[in-house]
Amino acid sequence: MAAPDFEISFDWEIVEAMLDRMGVQAEHALAQLALEAANIAEGAIRAEIVARLTQRPTGALARDVRSVLVQASGRVVEARVELTRPYARIQNDGGVITAHGKKLTVPLSFANVPIGKAAGDWSPRLTLIPRKGADAILAMVSRNGKVEPKYVLKDRVRIPGVHYMEAAEAKAAPEIEELIARKLDELMQRAGAR
Repeated sequence: MAAPDFEISFDWEIVEAMLDRMGVQAEHALAQLALEAANIAEGAIRAEIVARLTQRPTGALARDVRSVLVQASGRVVEARVELTRPYARIQNDGGVITAHGKKLTVPLSFANVPIGKAAGDWSPRLTLIPRKGADAILAMVSRNGKVEPKYVLKDRVRIPGVHYMEAAEAKAAPEIEELIARKLDELMQRAGAR
């Protein structure tokens, strides 16, 4: 005995006709829906950045996440979440950062370098200490000769990916799917009442 069929179908012409009757109201409602979904994703991305980038976070990447309505015209509605920091992708995916011209200054984990403090921000200036067969360091050298290493100079560094985007997508997807289903249902009910 064959299993019973379960079929869902839509008459797209009826759906289009209902939305056409609503006119610009349907376009506005769909644009609002797209932006609400992007806002949910934005919050999930911020939360994952904060949770996953815990080694010396400055918060700059999390502050840079924003939802934007890209297009809402005709039959196309698009919203997205943007991260414009140049290092956003490498923090997510991982990879190699290569110095161009000068060396990369990498804070040493034991050096207690304040978050966001660049090597050039120190006063008095840091001293370059070359090391045979190893990367040079930048250190504070006191008058009595005490050396406090602060940074190591590298030609390239490998950044491990933390995959905050994938985690955010997995966490936000159920809420976004529920929002879309609910809002489309409300929109179709409004369109049918016209």
